[in-house]
Amino acid sequence: TKKKRIITFFLLLFSFFGIWHVQSKALVSSNYEIISTLRPLTELIRVSDTQKDQEYLEAVDRVIDLDMVYENPQWNGEEIYWSDVTRYGYTKEEYRKYLVAFMILSLKYPRTVVKERLTLFAASIGLCGQNQMVTNVDASAGLFEPVEPDTRAGVFQGIDWVANKPVFPKLRKSLIYFLGHRTADGREWITFRFIWNAFLPMMIFLASWLFMLARKKWEWFMLGIQVFLKILIIGFTQPGPWFMYFLFVYLIGYVVLVYGILYYFHRYSYTMQQKDDSYIV
Repeated sequence: TKKKRIITFFLLLFSFFGIWHVQSKALVSSNYEIISTLRPLTELIRVSDTQKDQEYLEAVDRVIDLDMVYENPQWNGEEIYWSDVTRYGYTKEEYRKYLVAFMILSLKYPRTVVKERLTLFAASIGLCGQNQMVTNVDASAGLFEPVEPDTRAGVFQGIDWVANKPVFPKLRKSLIYFLGHRTADGREWITFRFIWNAFLPMMIFLASWLFMLARKKWEWFMLGIQVFLKILIIGFTQPGPWFMYFLFVYLIGYVVLVYGILYYFHRYSYTMQQKDDSYIV
């Protein structure tokens, strides 16, 4: 019923903001939020006029170290973030002014922001190949290597637990590279661009979403709006070219495709059965 749908909608809404609030409290500071701004902000800093934009650059400098940005032109915002560019001890008011400065610079140099966002978006959905998109295949495959093991796995090595190490480490590593569609020396398989590609399922989703609009299937169309908005939000805020950011639409797109194929064959089978029955009559 309509009443149940409204209640469900608000329950989902409150759940989302409740989890977001708890997560924000757990992070304590805004340091990790800053990474969402650094990719475009780094490019904005490099194209800004140090005289005309001095006020905004000074506001930014109270939160992140501008000298590190200028001295490392080869680094993108994500790389700079993990190099301790964030200053410690900034106030809430300084962080607010930092965000205001970021927005003003974005409005002054929109082409820089759009170019950076589109380039990152294209890389993360697989249009630019492995060298641009981050899949974490190598890190996962080498997680339990005996020589210089990954520190994340090393944390668990001293724990006496049956599942803290793989039973068949070589099989595990081979399987990860197989699923990653690449070799251990970093070469892509010919199928990499097709499998590790969120663009195709994204287009399938968008086509089906617009089809629901054309057929006036409003409930399905409204569900699709949420997915579409999530694509836009992630596209505007993603800090790096990680494939995982668009894994949701990757799965949704192929689920929609499989459902569409099954539905087509079901309708075809039903239509043929109806024709056979009419001939019998």
